[in-house]
Amino acid sequence: MLHNAVAQILDSRPITAAEFHQVLQGFRNKKSIDFYLKLRTLLVENTDSLLPRPQAGQEAEWANNLVNLLFTLISNKPMKSGVYAPQARDEIEQVLIHFEHDLIDLSSHLDADGLTRFA
Repeated sequence: MLHNAVAQILDSRPITAAEFHQVLQGFRNKKSIDFYLKLRTLLVENTDSLLPRPQAGQEAEWANNLVNLLFTLISNKPMKSGVYAPQARDEIEQVLIHFEHDLIDLSSHLDADGLTRFA
C-alpha cells in the first residue's frame, strides 16, 4: 500500500533531492527490483530537476547531495536476486558512468564523509 502511494507520487510530479533521498531510505531493505529500477531511471533522467547545477559557493552542498543520493541508491540494489545480480552491477556501472564527470569535477568539494561514500 505504501509502495503504491510512493510510486504514484513519483509518477505524478517532480520531487526534490530530499524527497528522493527519503524514498531511498524508506525502501532500503525492501529489495524490489522493479522499484529499484524505477528509482535508478528517475535519478538518471531527472538529474537536472533533482540536483540543479550549483551556483558559485554551493558546489560542496551539491557534491555531497549527489554522493549521498548515489550511495543510498547503490546500497539499495537488490543483491540476492539470482540471475539479476550481474545485471544490477552493470546498471550501477551505467549510473556511475552517467555521473562520472560531475563526480570528478566536484570531488574536491566533498567533506570527509562525502569522500568516504564516494570511495
